[in-house]
Amino acid sequence: MRYDPRLLELTSYPHVRVLDLMFSDMDIQRHVNNVAITRLFEEARSSLHRLAMQDEAGTFTSIVLARLEVHYLREVSYPGQVEIAIGMGPSGRSSFDNVAALFQDGECAALMWATHARRNEDRCAGQDLSETERKVVERYRVPGS
Repeated sequence: MRYDPRLLELTSYPHVRVLDLMFSDMDIQRHVNNVAITRLFEEARSSLHRLAMQDEAGTFTSIVLARLEVHYLREVSYPGQVEIAIGMGPSGRSSFDNVAALFQDGECAALMWATHARRNEDRCAGQDLSETERKVVERYRVPGS
């Protein structure tokens, strides 16, 4: 997959979380396991969504994860910390994307794209994003996403 080189720059993202790696994140080869990396991305997505909901109360309710794609670019080593940089990507009628990058020691080690779908209150059907939600998506938009 080709992607915009700006996605490899920490400064392209509107929100950054610094997370400690855990011993249990390590695999038999003494690198951070791919599943652990998806957990780190999940924490960043949750953090961004909480921030967006603080900005605009009542937004982003009944959001479900519809798709997740991770591109592993280099190994991540334990012990240490990582920076997960995240923002919003494109949106559709009832969905929006998150775009994120995991950095260790200043280098991008993984990229993540996630699509979230808005569901109705009963979570049994899709529902359009509100105008306020669309504005929040644009506020946190990542250039090149």
